[in-house]
Order: sequence, then structure tokens, then C-alpha cells
Amino acid sequence: MSKTNRRQFISNTSASLAGLGLFSTFSSVSLRALAAGLEGRESSAQDLNVVVFRAIGGMDSTLGLHPWVGTQSLSEKDLFLTYNPTRDVLNRVAGTNISLGLSAHCLAPFVNEMAIIRGVSMGASDIGHPAAIQYVTSARTSDTAPHMSAELAQKLTKAEQFFIANSSFQKSQKQNFSILLTESFKTLNIADLNGGDSDDLFSLYKTKDLAVNRYINLLKQQNKLSVLSDVLAEMKNIKLNATSDVTYGSQNDSSEQSLYDEDIVLASLVAGLTRVAQIDLIDESRNLDTHANHYLHAGYQTYRWQRIARFLKVLQNKNLLQKTLVVVLTEFNRSPGRNENAGKDHNYTDNTIALFGGGIKGGTVIGDHQLHVSSARNPYSVWTGSFYDFNKQSVLPYSTFNAESNSDNAQLPEHISLIRPENVWATLLKQIDPRLISQFSVEPKTFKNLFKA
Repeated sequence: MSKTNRRQFISNTSASLAGLGLFSTFSSVSLRALAAGLEGRESSAQDLNVVVFRAIGGMDSTLGLHPWVGTQSLSEKDLFLTYNPTRDVLNRVAGTNISLGLSAHCLAPFVNEMAIIRGVSMGASDIGHPAAIQYVTSARTSDTAPHMSAELAQKLTKAEQFFIANSSFQKSQKQNFSILLTESFKTLNIADLNGGDSDDLFSLYKTKDLAVNRYINLLKQQNKLSVLSDVLAEMKNIKLNATSDVTYGSQNDSSEQSLYDEDIVLASLVAGLTRVAQIDLIDESRNLDTHANHYLHAGYQTYRWQRIARFLKVLQNKNLLQKTLVVVLTEFNRSPGRNENAGKDHNYTDNTIALFGGGIKGGTVIGDHQLHVSSARNPYSVWTGSFYDFNKQSVLPYSTFNAESNSDNAQLPEHISLIRPENVWATLLKQIDPRLISQFSVEPKTFKNLFKA
């Protein structure tokens, strides 16, 4: 890190905080909340950290977490694959039930710390990106429902810690944890905080909200900042393809790379500065929602999975993976067939969620989906999530129902339903702290075998 004096550091910090919207842009994240979050609160009985990754744009599960391994010959209108299933799919990795598509090969070393929830239904119609990512992140259909990461931050974040994010997120007015955006960490010269007198350090903030002073006071915790600085320096030398033989772009060179947002999270976890974080994987140069030229998606999704694999590998090396539950979400699956622009569209009746570490029963796969090819009645092929028997904890054979039954209006026994985001999140909340289930007006059905006994 380059050397600066303390006054330059404070000035840079102030500018970065203001520029990042910690003062104004993030209306749901007020400076008052930053201060209030430093007050004490009861800790969870479970000592888990939680990190949520959101792959914005809608990932094609056939390229990653739910690859096609069928042998039947189908037209591209019904099933458009940009890879060879025989050659490019890692089938039942390490003897587990997990198979990985071309873009997710880098996850193979983690299958014994990994579970996949497939066939998650986001609804019967196209609700749009904002509503879909809100639903899968909050497990509630209200556009004002706090994200589950915010619910967890309220419960788990200690007085001296931050909830870390790299984008806007939904929280309630009553939630009072303190917040830090990753970009502000990237602009800090932590090494220059050693020593010095506090009056000088605080001089630029004497007329600011108390929250700013508390923020700077946190930065003066030299033991944590020393660890943070060391881990960030280490992360700059860990290449994106460090856990896989799959490379992307120029990441195979020997030059030092820039920090990723998740590097800030990882260093903060090691240092004890955070327990809960939410990172949006957004890259406009690798936009997942093009609806055209789907051949590019393999590389785009590989880039995202490699970032996650790199994060998992370092967590593992730091003995933090079993103490950290990592949740990877996206808005929806992509449609199975090729559209007129050689792309794929939104598929709301199917989604996939990946879970890592945090006591997860490795190699677990829950749920499935069904391919409906085009017909005179339905001109486009579609994936639909399969029905799940929550009593038997198993997928019901599709032959149990006809195609018309696979909808939100199906009349089924109470213990049988499509898998929805609330089922996934309720299972996670029960493991972390059962009292968190009170966030739901009606307690959702949960999975029994997702975590180790």
C-alpha cells in the first residue's frame, strides 16, 4: 500500500464514504443506523458467519449447478446447450450426488462442503429482475421485506462489527446494525493508522454525525486492522484460477490483481470485523441478462464461480469454512430453448441455490426440475420445479401429476408443494437461531437433512 499521512487518510476516507452513498445514496441505510449498530445486542446461540453472494442477471443452471445429462436428442428450440454433456459435465463428483456443468468445474474441490437446492420456484409468471432478486433474498414477496442478510446481521453482528455489502440492500427501520461498503475499505491506507494522537485523527469529523467518529474509532482497533491489512495483501497474490484448471481472460498472468469485494469480506471475517455480508456479483462487461449470444455465458458464469471458489479456498485455508455459511443466489434459471437471437430468456418456474460450509451436509442435492418441450399449446420449452414431499423429504416423480398440476394453484396435500425461497431460508434460519423463524407470518416447511447431525 502506498504511504499517505493521517490527514490524507482521513480526507480520503471521508470522500470515499460520501462518494459511496453512505451519507445519501443508500436511503435505506442511514448514518443513524451506522451509529446505532454499535450498541450491544444478544448474540446467536450458533457461532456461524453468513455470507450471501447474489449473481445478478439470472444464471443458466445447465451451465453450472444443474447440468443436462440426458441422452435424448432435442432441437435447439427446446434445449439449447453450448457444451457437450458427455465431455464437459463432471458427473457425480467424488461419488456425491452433485454434478457440475462447464462453468462450475472450479467448485469440484468443495463438493464435500456443498449442497444444492434445485427446482426452486420463483412464481408462475415473469415478475422481473428486481422482484425476483428481492424474493430470493428476502424469502418474502413484499418489495419492502428486509433481506435475510439484514435479519441475520441484526441478530449476529456484535457492537464492534459491521455488516459488509457492496451494493444497496433492504433493511427495516428497526434494524440498527452498523454498515460498511467494500469500496471504502479499498481506499483506506490502514498501515498509516498506527500511532498518532486521536485529536488529529478525528479533527475532520468533529462537526459530523457521531456515527463517523464511531466508524473511525473502529478503524483504530489496531489488532484487527493489522490482521485485515495482512489478509488483503495476501489476497492480491491469489489468482482467480487458483482452485481450478479453468482459466478466464488474462487472470493467468503473474501480475498483482486488484481486490475483489469478497476479499474485503474475507479479511474482515478473519479479523473479526464482521459476521454477516452480502456481495452482489455484477459485471457489466460480462452481463448475464443479454437474451442473446448465449455462447458467451459459459465464460461469464465461469468468472463468477471462480471468484466464489477462490473465496471458499481461502476460507478453507484459514479454517473458517466450517464456521461460515456461504449462500449463492440468482434471480431465476434461464429458459432451456434457444430464442431468435441465439440467447435464452427468463425461467421463473425454476431456480437453483448453492450452499457451502457452515455445517452443511456435503454432497447433498435437494429438489429437481422437469423439462417441458414446446407444443401446439405452449410454443416455448420451459423448466418447472418438481413437487417435493416434505414429510418424506423427497422429490415426487413427475408422473404423479400432469403438466397442468405444476402451478401455483395446484390443490395438493399440505406436506407437498413446490420448493420456494422461503423453504430454503427457513431451514437456514432454524440452524442459525430458531427464533428467527418469527420473520415469517406462517412458518414454512423445511428440509431435514441439509445440515450435519
